[in-house]
Amino acid sequence: MEDHNYGEEQKLVVNSFQQGFTNKRNQKIVLYGIGKNTEAILRKTKGFQFCGLMDQNTVGQTFFQQKVLSEEEVIKLHPVIVIIARESVISIIFKRIQYLYVEHGINIFNYKGEMLGKEQQTYQNEELPYWNVSEKDILRVIKKHDIISFDIFDTLLMRRVLQPEDVFTLVEKKLKEKGIACSFREKRIEAERSLVNCPNLDEIYDNLADICGWNYEVKEEVKAIECLTDYDVIVPRKKMCEVFRYATKLGKKIYLISDMYYSKKDMKKILEKNGITGYEDVFISCDIKRQKSDGTLYKWFLAHCGENAKVLHIGDNRRVDIEKARECGLDSFHVYSSYEILMASAMQDILVDIKTIREKCIVGLVISEIYNNPFVMYGSRGYYNIHKGKDVGYSFIGPFMMEYIQWFQQKVKENHIEQVLFPSRDGYLIQKIYKQQKEQIDNVYFRVSRRAATVAGITDLRDIQRVAQRAYQGNYGDFLKNRFGIAMRKDDLRAENDVNKRKDLLNQILTDYEAEILQEAREERKSYFKYLDKKKIINRKKQVIFDFVAGGTVQYNFGKLLQKDLKGMYFATMNLPNDMYKQDTGMIDTAYGNIQSYGTNNNLAKYYLLLETILVDGKATFSHIDDKGHEIYETSDREVSKYPEIKKVQQAVMYYCDLWKKSFYLLNNEKPALQFVDQLLGMLFTRRCIVDDDVKNIFYNDDIYDGVSAVSYTHLRAHETRRHL
Repeated sequence: MEDHNYGEEQKLVVNSFQQGFTNKRNQKIVLYGIGKNTEAILRKTKGFQFCGLMDQNTVGQTFFQQKVLSEEEVIKLHPVIVIIARESVISIIFKRIQYLYVEHGINIFNYKGEMLGKEQQTYQNEELPYWNVSEKDILRVIKKHDIISFDIFDTLLMRRVLQPEDVFTLVEKKLKEKGIACSFREKRIEAERSLVNCPNLDEIYDNLADICGWNYEVKEEVKAIECLTDYDVIVPRKKMCEVFRYATKLGKKIYLISDMYYSKKDMKKILEKNGITGYEDVFISCDIKRQKSDGTLYKWFLAHCGENAKVLHIGDNRRVDIEKARECGLDSFHVYSSYEILMASAMQDILVDIKTIREKCIVGLVISEIYNNPFVMYGSRGYYNIHKGKDVGYSFIGPFMMEYIQWFQQKVKENHIEQVLFPSRDGYLIQKIYKQQKEQIDNVYFRVSRRAATVAGITDLRDIQRVAQRAYQGNYGDFLKNRFGIAMRKDDLRAENDVNKRKDLLNQILTDYEAEILQEAREERKSYFKYLDKKKIINRKKQVIFDFVAGGTVQYNFGKLLQKDLKGMYFATMNLPNDMYKQDTGMIDTAYGNIQSYGTNNNLAKYYLLLETILVDGKATFSHIDDKGHEIYETSDREVSKYPEIKKVQQAVMYYCDLWKKSFYLLNNEKPALQFVDQLLGMLFTRRCIVDDDVKNIFYNDDIYDGVSAVSYTHLRAHETRRHL
């Protein structure tokens, strides 16, 4: 190859392509990818019928004189597709476009001419060399060099978005709010790409203003919005900052080098804001008018350091920071960006499901925390090892809860609700998240349970029989105590009979104890009304009651107490229709529909018992309010002792939700990514993560009302236990 910009990798790819596709010269070929290797194939091979490119983010644009085609255009063209990408990410791309093969018969190949298929369905990166790179390795290499240069973005700093261009999408939404109509993301990329000689931000914006027809004031306003949006999502990579400080303590000369449009002055402000100081100097491509990507900035930097200097460059970009640095005479050390870790890891499949900016920001927010440390996967073979409950809370439950809250807020607004009722205990964490967000209305957390609501709502034998129809595991003595709050007489020999084995006794026992049950119900109802009045729940406001996964027991009986048609908003209903609600009732809105005991197809349905364990406060299951106004709780509830660990999970959930509110509040009016976070939640249970036993033991569920013993994370995974709410 003549062009010095093409390195050994490009030569290998071109040669492999020519050999692999010799017998396909007469076929139409679409290349998936817009990088350096694609460019090399297009310019350095002869006799092939290239008819376009594919790329998820740049449809309609032109690269290397080839248009990036939409999937609809590819279907009409019916070519062969060749994925030009590293082995570690080919499977992600293949899964994303696999339907083109399955549904339309379009064959898909890698750059070597190998047809892709079943082998891309499984995780194949267990032996990736990077999984054996540790913090000790980089410290050892630093010791051997006199001068250390660090790349900045995705090395020392990173953004809480999936890809840098996502910032432009967020800016576009802010501009829309301000009445500035512009395809900002597309135009911003065009404005930068069409300039040469390493443009700075001012030069880019001068070009952008010409493209969009903006005057000076609009140009400066938009530029300020972009900078503020970008600064807001930039965070330090903490472990790499520790590595940086280690090098300074050794007395190494440290320089920061970046291909960037921010000036040195602006970059220093960003670095200082993120706690990075103590370097010799910052060299930015837009200031020096040289860049790393073509090697000119490295050569300039080496001349600055002196001929005999032992220089090590540390960065994330395999081609620019590693290969190009070595070509120019520097040693280099590769640290993966959080995005590259995700692409190579066992959790890579989640990338296949991303379709919207909201979903990209969810994943960006997750990996900015869990993959902030580039060595976090050391020794893991690519599997996310979860050692603490807070990791489950932040990475999986946080996104799930946040998307529900967005759905919930939108529904509250649509229904003109005036007061939101969050019942104990499932409403505890949900209310905390709700109160954390903007646009909240009057809301109250109060004590209630199926036991409290049903007993207080009993007024006749028919109510007693309806409550008794619900399945119970245990004997009749416990059944009457846990379900109705009364004790069987000591001389009643039926007390020890199993409810399920002696169903013939049920109706007679209910008749015999009807008076006691009705008396208990009257007393509890009177005490409970006083409690609800004190909580300001008895009113004429339009109310909605939250529930998690339920059949409507609390809602139905609580509505009877308040003597109003009370609307419910749930994550999901369970086994509707029942004697209280039809499946299509207008009285309940759900984010995830109706869960059946069998044949469910989402992860909430499979694992809601796990989630339920972390929704609660630190108190035992509520029983009732006594005649003195005291809250009475079940004494056998084992969850209370585990609450300190549950609280850590809750705090991690709240931390995720708070970060979302701060960085991505502009997305809150968009359709919540409910199905996407359900897929993310499922990653916990698909053996793409390795969860420590200590973490699993945090999650268990006691159901005293139905007489069901504890259900743990392990049981969920092994048996996918169900229960009716």
